[in-house]
Amino acid sequence: MTACFPRQHAIIYNDCLPLTRSHADIMHEISHLMLLHPPHRLRADTGGRHYDSDLEDEANWLGPALLVSEEAALAIAQRGWSAGQAAKIYNVSPSLMQMRLNVTGAMKRVARAA
Repeated sequence: MTACFPRQHAIIYNDCLPLTRSHADIMHEISHLMLLHPPHRLRADTGGRHYDSDLEDEANWLGPALLVSEEAALAIAQRGWSAGQAAKIYNVSPSLMQMRLNVTGAMKRVARAA
């Protein structure tokens, strides 16, 4: 989560999780800041967690794109690396890497160009 103060923000994350997860979580929170999402209370008036699916969806797309850009995905495909190999090199989870390779169409684009 990101705690917002008048002149600064603090990202709070669980450092007991694997580093690949921490990278994704931190970049997700940075995405909220980059997208200028407004801060909100942790709890809604109903007592449950406050959740805005539109804002979360935006951060869920931008965070991974910042970790593995389209250019990086194309370079991975050109080098013939598997998602697992590339995930280790980029220090992200294999599922995040596979998602970025899929949404960029990197493998298909490189295969078509060959």
